[in-house]
Amino acid sequence: MKPIAILPILICSFTGLFGQQGTIIFNNSATPGLNSIGPFDANKSLRLNGERNIELVINEENQYGDAALNIWKDGIGTVPFFRVQNDGRVGIGTATPSQRLEIFNQSPFNMNEGSEFQDHISLHSVEHGQGSFFGGITWRSAAGRRRAAIAATREHPDADFIGLAFFTRGTDGPGPMYESMRITRNGAVGIGTTAPDATLAVKGDIHAEEVRVDLNVPGPDYVFEEDYDLPSLSSVQNHIRKYRHLPGIPPAKVMEANGIEVGKMNMLLLKKVEELTLYVIQQEGKITELREGQNSKEKDLEVKINRLMLQQGELLERLEAQGRRIKELSSN
Repeated sequence: MKPIAILPILICSFTGLFGQQGTIIFNNSATPGLNSIGPFDANKSLRLNGERNIELVINEENQYGDAALNIWKDGIGTVPFFRVQNDGRVGIGTATPSQRLEIFNQSPFNMNEGSEFQDHISLHSVEHGQGSFFGGITWRSAAGRRRAAIAATREHPDADFIGLAFFTRGTDGPGPMYESMRITRNGAVGIGTTAPDATLAVKGDIHAEEVRVDLNVPGPDYVFEEDYDLPSLSSVQNHIRKYRHLPGIPPAKVMEANGIEVGKMNMLLLKKVEELTLYVIQQEGKITELREGQNSKEKDLEVKINRLMLQQGELLERLEAQGRRIKELSSN
């Protein structure tokens, strides 16, 4: 490690921390004094002390086992509130960053309006009025093009109306990003639209393994109650001829203009299925009644035919008997 090479940069960057006039004095004594740059100690450390109880230490060997740049407040021995390790990892509030940047905040997050050190990161930038974006985080491609981003957006003349815009739809080559999702100030989510008119508005297709809809209308089992007034088939036929759609179902033009409520429409369709089931049951009853009547008539007809055949047999026997008697009289 070569601390002298980066010393001018550190002097320029941290003079504001050391003394009211930003003066740093190189002190070759064993213990550096106030507003001074001390010599390298036994651990190959270079220390800068400021009158604001802030100490900057550049060292090769330290209590955490590797070279680093540390900034302490209230004395070494506590966790440095800023640390840069020799592998480039940066820690804020932690001495052992596991990623390129790791931030630790001992204050828990809350939903209060004021700043109470409850945020790990706070973004702010100049506002440009309603519809503008500010406070964004951007991801770039290997070619250096901005291809994904999250940004706050002002949605109203009132500056407190702030939503989140998500940008992901970039082109294959040079070109701008496009907003693909919006979360509004009141929590509505729009996918493919920047102005969701419902809690979730999707302009496009939805593919899901299962969708569960909570009902805000009663299930139509009342159709099977004894006092339910089931429309006659003739009245249904007349309604269809006049209006060209089923009773109780919105016409196609209304559905095309306003869309449909899935839960309500499913209940309407289920009601029609249940009514259709009752019609089928009624028709089955009539068919059974007709079949039974037909069977009864067939049985009556069979009885009459059998009676006629019996009478016919008896008549033939009489005729044959009379024929024999006539023969007998003729022979005498």
